[in-house]
Amino acid sequence: MKNVLFLIIVGITMSYGLTIKGVTLGSRGNKNINTTYGGIQVVVSPDTLNDGRTYSISIIPSKDGLHVSRIYNNELSGIIKGMENAYGINFNWYPEYTGSEDGSFHTEKNGITYTVIVDNNPYFDAPNEVSIWVVNTQLYDMYLAEKQRKVNADF
Repeated sequence: MKNVLFLIIVGITMSYGLTIKGVTLGSRGNKNINTTYGGIQVVVSPDTLNDGRTYSISIIPSKDGLHVSRIYNNELSGIIKGMENAYGINFNWYPEYTGSEDGSFHTEKNGITYTVIVDNNPYFDAPNEVSIWVVNTQLYDMYLAEKQRKVNADF
C-alpha cells in the first residue's frame, strides 16, 4: 500500500513540476523573474492559488520589466520551435479569423496547456506583441473553484 501511495504522490508531483526559468508549476514561493527566453528579454510571472501554489506561468517580452516589447517574425518562429523541442510538443495555429495574422499557437500535453497569443500589427517594425502561457489544467480548475467560492460568498 505504501508503494502505491508513493507512486501516486510522485505522479502528481511530476505532472505539476514543469519549471521555466526557475518558476515551477505546483510549487510555492515563485517570484517574477526578469530573464531571457528563446534569446528574448522577458518577464516570467507565476499566477498562484490561495495556498501559494503556481497554477500558471506567463512569459511576456519586456526589455525593462515594465513595458511589453514587440518581437520580429523570426523571433516568434524561434520561440515556437524552441518550445516544441524543449517540451516535446507540437503547436497548432488558431487564427482569430480566416486569413488573420492574429491568433494563438496552442497545444496540451500531460495536463499542461501551452499557448502563445500573437497580436500582429504590420505597421510596426517588430510586428508581433506576444504573450506565452503555460498552465497546469488541474490546478487551474482549482483556481476557478476558488474564484467561484469567492463570488458565491458575496451574496
